[in-house]
Amino acid sequence: MSGPGGPGPDERLAVVDGHIERRVGPLCFVLAPDGQMHSFDNEAAVAVWDGLALAGTQGTTPRALALRLTERFEVGEAEALEDVRGVLASLLSHCVVRRVG
Repeated sequence: MSGPGGPGPDERLAVVDGHIERRVGPLCFVLAPDGQMHSFDNEAAVAVWDGLALAGTQGTTPRALALRLTERFEVGEAEALEDVRGVLASLLSHCVVRRVG
């Protein structure tokens, strides 16, 4: 269940069809189907996006994405989960990701 901090830790989300992704150096830009541009301008945000993209249509959970961050960066699980849920809340509100199931 979603809360004020974004989707629940085990809520499955996937990238919507019809987006366009471009990379410029370490940055990632995503054009959503509604024409809004989203930029991922730090390594953690790009890692979240990459995790979503790799999950494909079956999607992934905020908890799995947070685990990905803890393995890659020096960050605790609680802080990583809070950050991931914030990114996903924004992406949900802009229809870049969707709930699965």
